Amino acid sequence: MKRVLFGLISVLTLVCFSSLVPSNAADNPKIVFGEEKHGLDDNTPARNFGRSAEGTVGLNYSKENYTALAPSAGESYNQSATRIFYPGDTIYFVDRYRIATAGTYTRYYFITDVVGTTLAVYTKTFTIDTPGHYWGTQTATFYELGSYVYSSLTLGPGEWISSQQFSFIVE
Repeated sequence: MKRVLFGLISVLTLVCFSSLVPSNAADNPKIVFGEEKHGLDDNTPARNFGRSAEGTVGLNYSKENYTALAPSAGESYNQSATRIFYPGDTIYFVDRYRIATAGTYTRYYFITDVVGTTLAVYTKTFTIDTPGHYWGTQTATFYELGSYVYSSLTLGPGEWISSQQFSFIVE
């Protein structure tokens, strides 16, 4: 009886300690950021079909932001918003904005879940030489299914630029 009890305690102890071993799943990246680009925009009106747009009047302001697939040949950025992606797709975060003061700016890309928990923040610094309307893209690849929200904040000389939130799904 003592041997059976000792054997049972040994097996339970082994099971308990082996469950404490960290999983490799936690080491796998869930979001990987890629390349950022920006350039002069043509100042066309925001196309409010399923996109977040902010009509803020100020020196610096956000015109629109959204998620998209890769641009077609000859396009600087994809002008069609996309909300549904698959794991491993390259997602383009597109921002269109106006800058009134030349200088160095820092853009923060925020990825949250639908509850509001911040999952990732990516920072990129860029320089604007002349005031005007600009576009910017940042790529990212998502490896985990879920509902996400994208927004950006740009800080620099003059007024800061805060975009609206744009929701998208990786399924």
